[in-house]
Amino acid sequence: MIAIKGMEMPANCFDCCLTASECTVSMFRKDRRADGCPLVEIVTCKDCKYARQNNDNDRYCYLSGKYHDIDYYCANGKIKE
Repeated sequence: MIAIKGMEMPANCFDCCLTASECTVSMFRKDRRADGCPLVEIVTCKDCKYARQNNDNDRYCYLSGKYHDIDYYCANGKIKE
């Protein structure tokens, strides 16, 4: 697994950075991302709705009950609205 920091999720297959040999979908879409797209959104603590910032720029996570730096991420992160 890799993550590209700051990369925006492409709106459709033709805006994607993956090549056809890297992608796992069989049918590319121009209007949206294809079903089965291998890209997933990764939410870091700085953007997570479960994190609260302290004075040392660390984030307290209400899910894990731990402090993390702003670039930490987990599978349970959700973008704050």
